[in-house]
Amino acid sequence: MHVRIVGLGPIGTRFAVESLERGHRVTAIDIDQSRLARVAADRNDPLNRYREANAPLELATQPSPGAGCDVTRICVGTTGADGDFDGSSVDFALGALEPMLAKGELVAIESTVPPFSTQTRFRAILESGGRIVGEDVFLVAAPERTDVARSRDESIPKVVGGVTPACTRRGVEIFERLVDTVVPVRSAAVAEAAKMLENAFRFVNVAFANEFAEALAAAGLEPRDVVAAAATKPFGFMAFWPGTGIGGDCVPLAARLYCDFAVTTQTEAAIAGAALRSDALAPQRILRRIERAAGGQAKRVLLLGLSYKSFARSTAWSPGARLARFLVERGLQVDIIEPALTRLDDGSLGTLVTAETLRQPYDVAIVAAWNEEVGAILERKPATVVLDLSGSPHV
Repeated sequence: MHVRIVGLGPIGTRFAVESLERGHRVTAIDIDQSRLARVAADRNDPLNRYREANAPLELATQPSPGAGCDVTRICVGTTGADGDFDGSSVDFALGALEPMLAKGELVAIESTVPPFSTQTRFRAILESGGRIVGEDVFLVAAPERTDVARSRDESIPKVVGGVTPACTRRGVEIFERLVDTVVPVRSAAVAEAAKMLENAFRFVNVAFANEFAEALAAAGLEPRDVVAAAATKPFGFMAFWPGTGIGGDCVPLAARLYCDFAVTTQTEAAIAGAALRSDALAPQRILRRIERAAGGQAKRVLLLGLSYKSFARSTAWSPGARLARFLVERGLQVDIIEPALTRLDDGSLGTLVTAETLRQPYDVAIVAAWNEEVGAILERKPATVVLDLSGSPHV
């Protein structure tokens, strides 16, 4: 099977690797030439390893006519510069692909989008050249579900909803060759709304956990101890671990999408709205924890990890970066260790250091996101006070 993947961020890259592992031919497209150059130059990049092994992999900046693909998977980002939804990247990708789609090709929208986007907005683009969706080409919403703690995502059930019943059938047929379990649903809008629910649910609960953690810490209790104790209840509870805030492309966007969806449906999203406001206050809460833990004497802070969550390689919408910027604005000296970065493009975050250039001792070390260097650095006792705010326990 020939799989075309549009968007080589962390999600598209994982999907490309999984498709190659299953023996499929892959064409990976990203309009960012520098991203493709990094793939080709980084010997540790999984796609580069397949490329050097002469696997059936093609990297390109634009689709080519006559490619004869069975499926195109749209994996581009949809979070705008202001944090709200921006579907222009999906529009652009579909507009470029529309003249080149093969007869019977499946187009799968895996990016996070509002309900009914696939049925209306994206279907219109695919039919703009005279094709009929559901007959000439097929269109489904199949939102990505990615867990960075897993080495593979293909074992995660895949929700697939088409804009017509024929589209759903074609989607199931294709994805059964790409993942272990396919879950067909009534429509594309159901699939889109399911993704919105999954991630808005997570946002609300993590925001609550972060709020609750400050009250526990102020009372002299370790928040992780309390969550771990509650997690022993075998029913009616799901553990959400407090951290520095909520980041990444999908989870904060879903909460915003739900608030917008409530406006369009003339309903209320009071809880999600409160969670968004609460998350915006996370840096202030953490500064109060720092001051209490250090007796009000914290001036020098070491921030460990700038990815949006532990073990992720992306710094998209990083709550750690938001915290660093806030602390610098409050006059603290902030040094940052993040092995995925070689420089900080944003000078307002502080100073990027390495394990060799640490300027210890620090007043406080904050583990914002666990990575492969954190354990060894903590063994060196770089600070008088250590706050592990990296989410679920890793050691």
